Amino acid sequence: MFSIGLRARRCWLASIARLVLFLALAPRCAFAQNPPPLRVILLPSLIPQAIAQMLPITFDSPDTSAIEPQQITVVAMVYCGSNADGGANAVGVAVPGQARALPEPGISRSDCTAPLGETAARLMNAGGNFDWLEAIKLHVSWTPWRLALSIVSAAGAAKPGFSAPPLGNLGQIESFNTAGLHVLTGPGSNASFDVAIGFAGSAITMVAFPSGRVSNPASYLNDPTIGTEIANAPASSNVIADAQYTFINEVLRLYGSTFDIPVPIEGTTEKMTAKNITVNGGDNVMTVAGKLEYQTIGYDASVLCQGQDLAVNQVTLDAPGTNCNQEDLMARLQCQGQSVALYGSSKALAATITNYYQGQPLHISTRSQPLDFAIGDNNYQATFDALKSSSHGGVFSEAGRASIRRAGGS
Repeated sequence: MFSIGLRARRCWLASIARLVLFLALAPRCAFAQNPPPLRVILLPSLIPQAIAQMLPITFDSPDTSAIEPQQITVVAMVYCGSNADGGANAVGVAVPGQARALPEPGISRSDCTAPLGETAARLMNAGGNFDWLEAIKLHVSWTPWRLALSIVSAAGAAKPGFSAPPLGNLGQIESFNTAGLHVLTGPGSNASFDVAIGFAGSAITMVAFPSGRVSNPASYLNDPTIGTEIANAPASSNVIADAQYTFINEVLRLYGSTFDIPVPIEGTTEKMTAKNITVNGGDNVMTVAGKLEYQTIGYDASVLCQGQDLAVNQVTLDAPGTNCNQEDLMARLQCQGQSVALYGSSKALAATITNYYQGQPLHISTRSQPLDFAIGDNNYQATFDALKSSSHGGVFSEAGRASIRRAGGS
């Protein structure tokens, strides 16, 4: 239940965030008629970190008369934003052989508009152990269900006695399958998802569907409300994520998660355990319900959150029902008295929890427990801290700050 566990380090949204994030939303005025199960929008401040986890990219040059067959590695890349054909542009640095990604890339968004020759000369003059390097312009495209990188132009620089091969118009150098991905761990490891990728200005949109349910996701990627969603996110956000309540509940059932809820009781902070959580909501309202266990008693509990940032408004606890049909009058009266006392104590406990959490926004945080997920042959970890939560129609949204790294990396 009841992610009034605002401070709880494990949260029910954690399972959902595993789908993304490389990486997990802002309020929106209206959703498409049928919103996708999960959508994650990478904002400009997160994209460099996400790209860094993809590098290096090593490919074999084509066997042509112009280029000697060899391995070439892209060791740096900067995202330049979307273009008119629905894809996106990037600028990268290619070097001979197998190489590690540059710890300090040396390129920035200013290189998106600078002549490639100037970028290559500057990087070569900055030093390095490469016999040659090339500044390359990359076209990034996605069609169901594959993400492709292609070199469309290049300019090289080389040490004396060496020459950079002509990589301009080389074409596709790498592609990534985005269908049938097994991105969840544990109980969800057998579930597969098809991921669509779209480019909107300086942001990147990723939409996930259970495999095989959608053949053409174009309408989900071209949702005109994405721009409004980005504009309404807190300025320090680097990621936005939307999830249907039905999808959230599917994930909650899949993982059967339990959560510790800190609550002050009799002058001390004790923990209650939340189980069997479900969530539902509408415009600026969300209800989290489930079973809340304290000591030996299990309560049916719900948390009502309201407002543009979904602040906790009220917590309700219903004590378990008692069957007081004993034939013995004294036993029946004693049972009824205990039932009345339990009812009273549940209302008092609900008031205590409400007072403790009332007015606090429902912000989700993974904090010290990173989210593990897999993309292709690589494993990643992501952390997430929400800055704003919202609910519109059948969709829960959060905008916040995410951090992504390849597992085992720095």
